[in-house]
Amino acid sequence: MSVLIRELKGRLRELEERHRSVPLAVVETELERRPVYLSISGEGFQDLPRLFRGAYLRAYVVEDDFVISGLPRIRFDSSTFSKIEEVAYTLFGVDGIRDTPRIPHYKPDSPSSYGLELLKDGRVIATLLDSKFYIYRGYERAEDLADALVQRVYRVEEKPSLIAILLSRLIKLLRRARKQG
Repeated sequence: MSVLIRELKGRLRELEERHRSVPLAVVETELERRPVYLSISGEGFQDLPRLFRGAYLRAYVVEDDFVISGLPRIRFDSSTFSKIEEVAYTLFGVDGIRDTPRIPHYKPDSPSSYGLELLKDGRVIATLLDSKFYIYRGYERAEDLADALVQRVYRVEEKPSLIAILLSRLIKLLRRARKQG
C-alpha cells in the first residue's frame, strides 16, 4: 500500500512543479483520470481476487484524502473492530475511533452510509468504509497506516477457505460457459 501512496505523492509533486498553485479540482481530475493501480492477484490462486471488487487496487485523491479502493469487503463486526483497535491504538496511538456521520453520501464518490473514523490530535486521519479507506494527505505516517490497514484489517486470506476455492471455480466455469454459449 505504501507504494500506492508514494506514487500518488509523486504525482502530486509533479503537478505542483508544473504549476504555481494547484487547485483541488485539478488534483482530483488529474488523479481520477490517471489513478494508480496495483495488482492483487496471487500466485497459485490467480482467479481468487475476482471474488472481490476486481483484480486491482485503485488509488486516487478525493478532497484532502488519499483513497484506496477495490479492497475485499469487510463487515464492521466485533472481530473486525478488534483488528481496527489494534492497528489504531497500539501501532498508531490514535486518540479515538468514532462512527462516520450518518448522511447518505459521506464522501463524494461513496454511497455507503456507515464507517469508522480514526482521530488523532483532533483531526480525522483515516475513514474506513466497507471496501475502501481514506487517509488524510497531511498525515505523516499515511504510508505506514495504509500498509497496516491492508495487512491486518482489509486482508485477503493467504490460504483461501474451501468455499472460496469452490466459488472461484464456479465463477470460472460460468464465465467459460457464457463465452462458449
